[in-house]
Amino acid sequence: MMPFAPHRYWRLLTAYLAPRRAQLGLLALLIFGGAALQLLSPQIVRRFIDAAQAGGPSSDMLGAAGMYILVAVGPPLA
Repeated sequence: MMPFAPHRYWRLLTAYLAPRRAQLGLLALLIFGGAALQLLSPQIVRRFIDAAQAGGPSSDMLGAAGMYILVAVGPPLA
C-alpha cells in the first residue's frame, strides 16, 4: 500500500490550475465580492432606519434606499 503523500496531490493540483490562474482569480473576486455585498445590505438598512428615526433629511434616506436597491438587485442582473 502506498503512503499518503499530500504534497504530491498539491503539486498535481497546482500544475493543473496554473494555466487557469486568471480565471481562478476572477472566480475568487466574484465569490468574495458577493459575500461582501451580502454583508453590506444589513448595514444599508440600518443606516436608513437610523436616519428615519432621527428625523434626518429625506435625501439621506433616499440615498440609502438607492444604495440598497443597487446592492440587492444589481448583482442578479449582471
